[in-house]
Amino acid sequence: MKVWLVSFLILFVLIQFILWLRNFFIPLPLYLLGGACLALASNYEDDFNNLISRSTDNFLSSSENDLK
Repeated sequence: MKVWLVSFLILFVLIQFILWLRNFFIPLPLYLLGGACLALASNYEDDFNNLISRSTDNFLSSSENDLK
């Protein structure tokens, strides 16, 4: 009897959660903002290192050109 009761409660909670999730609505700007944040977070280290190396290379090449 306890197994039936626990199974029923778990199934009920699961179905209620699925029904709540189907009615959950997030506006488009929040999806776009979330996607942009995920893209930045996943590529942060690579892009940040590339940005530093590019800016350093540009700075060094402009300094060499100024010296000539």
